[in-house]
Amino acid sequence: SDIDPALIAEQLTLPSFDEIADNINEVDPDAVLFALGKLKRFIANGLNDTLLQVYGLMNRSMVNEKQMIAARSLKNVCLSYLSLLPQYTYLVKEQYTSSNNMTDALAALTASAKNNLPDLSEQLSHFENKWYDTTLVMDKWFSLNAQVDKPDTFKLLADLQKHPLFTMENPNRVRSLIGAFIMHNPQH
Repeated sequence: SDIDPALIAEQLTLPSFDEIADNINEVDPDAVLFALGKLKRFIANGLNDTLLQVYGLMNRSMVNEKQMIAARSLKNVCLSYLSLLPQYTYLVKEQYTSSNNMTDALAALTASAKNNLPDLSEQLSHFENKWYDTTLVMDKWFSLNAQVDKPDTFKLLADLQKHPLFTMENPNRVRSLIGAFIMHNPQH
């Protein structure tokens, strides 16, 4: 309880695929992804009660902005682990629908995208309709779509390139879709 929640969130965050690959001479992408997934599920299963308790604690009102930011950070790391466990995927939907800030909404949407949860399509559609006229937020929407782990990922990418807001002339839009796919979807 004496440790800053933001520090705990950092400590609970696993290295990315790229961070791991940078430290290996011969990278087997499938093995790295398998190991990361297995470790994340191991942590989620082993700490599920604690993660759920901390998630609830971090959801309460904080005194100041700094505390709120730190609490959101830890809460959303907990959610990323809990979203791996079928009995807690309801938390993702609850957080998405009840969030009153972009950070929590995006964390829930990211958990849905990374785990291809049942409500993902509905959430992505809702997010797109809500933020359609806000360029920077739509870049995040394109990025989230690029991270989805589905068998038809390449069809999804092709369809997104036909989206009315996508253009190859906009470097930010290209980076948000194609760059995000390359950087955050190593399984595909």
